[in-house]
Amino acid sequence: MNILILSYLKQRGSPFADAERSYIRQMGKGFPLAIQAIRGRMPAGLLRKLLQPDVYRVMLAIKGTPLSTEAFYGKYRDLEKRYRSVVFYIGDEKGQFADQAPPAHFSLSLSPMVFNHFLARLLLLEQLFRIRCIKENHPYHC
Repeated sequence: MNILILSYLKQRGSPFADAERSYIRQMGKGFPLAIQAIRGRMPAGLLRKLLQPDVYRVMLAIKGTPLSTEAFYGKYRDLEKRYRSVVFYIGDEKGQFADQAPPAHFSLSLSPMVFNHFLARLLLLEQLFRIRCIKENHPYHC
């Protein structure tokens, strides 16, 4: 299953770019993942892709459903059977994406705390890395 992380950015570059690249590299080719930063309006072509029936959409939100790593893996495993792609939306403090992206199927909370979008993206990558470890029967802390 393909994974796309869409994040709304006001500025270029991430202070965690090296850590993000490290997670993506460690996950390898068997775990297809891409990050796309959006500045301004979401492109029309991307909106059409997000509306495909085999794309599952997840909005990261403080009021979303919190999941343990094991429960997140269970959700991933269920989605993997039914969808070609999962897209995670990470908006800005004003909810950017909520007003322009197709409605999410699920709202996920990483924590009851508030994080900036750079840190939220890194935390999401960490949990996706854990999913890969569990899926491939690696020790939990690989």
